Amino acid sequence: MRLQEPQPAVLLAELLLRIFIAIAPTGLPFLAQAQLDARIVLFTVLLALLCAAIFGIVTRAAEAKCNQPCFPSKPGLLHIPG
Repeated sequence: MRLQEPQPAVLLAELLLRIFIAIAPTGLPFLAQAQLDARIVLFTVLLALLCAAIFGIVTRAAEAKCNQPCFPSKPGLLHIPG
């Protein structure tokens, strides 16, 4: 069984982690052992999906209160019902 290649976002996270470790001040405990693992990636993905769902629901709820679209495609034409 062949493992899948890492996704670009995971590679970027690994690169940034190595950069942060390199520029971190000395004396931070356990910094040398910092690494990404499946739990961290899964938590980050789930948190991003949760935020997207919450903001999508809030936007839809705000739009449902308007008789016409509250968020038009042209800037400056926002209709606030009074």
